[in-house]
Amino acid sequence: MGSGRLETALSDEFAFVGVDIASNCRNPDCPVPLVVAGLWEDLDIGTYDAVICTDVLEHIPEELLPPVIANIERLAPHGYLVISLRESAHKFPWPLHLTVKSAEWWDEMIPFADVKKVLSGGWGVAKY
Repeated sequence: MGSGRLETALSDEFAFVGVDIASNCRNPDCPVPLVVAGLWEDLDIGTYDAVICTDVLEHIPEELLPPVIANIERLAPHGYLVISLRESAHKFPWPLHLTVKSAEWWDEMIPFADVKKVLSGGWGVAKY
């Protein structure tokens, strides 16, 4: 979920449920309900029309990706995925992007989505 800026901007048109491991991730004015959980956990939160996953998957360690991807596929028949294919531009003493891979690698990792490198700056995007 992160800050919830996208969800807040679209909350008049769509109903959202956010999932994030950090309970303090949202902006204070975000009206979207938040489920505090790891995306790799058994998410028993129902099913939805779509999943929007932007700037998330590259932050997940590679060994935890299979259950995350299974959750995405199970939660909704459609969705949008935006994945950074490069190291984070933010400088911290530790890496922020834990799984930096090519669009082709992500396309194989996520068999139900067609991941393509389409955005300048090194982003892989998929609509499934």
